[in-house]
Amino acid sequence: MYKYSKKSMLYLSTVHTDLQDVFLEVIKHIDCTILCGHRDEEEQNNAFHEGKSKLKYPQSDHNKAPSLALDGAPYPIDWRNTKRFYYFAGI
Repeated sequence: MYKYSKKSMLYLSTVHTDLQDVFLEVIKHIDCTILCGHRDEEEQNNAFHEGKSKLKYPQSDHNKAPSLALDGAPYPIDWRNTKRFYYFAGI
């Protein structure tokens, strides 16, 4: 059985409990990582300026407390393996 790293669990703890429940189920089916949960103003605006978000603070669901969004990916991450990301999204 797969499990999240301490860092992933920290990020997961910043999101709404409904999202936590979903991703605690997801990890039972595929190895994955949580890349981001809640973002404060600086983190959100940095994500926007780096092209990782389309929204400035406080418009993102990442900026709510608890966060209504998270970024996750199949682990290990291979950004070119789109089939694996489609599978991950389907779970």
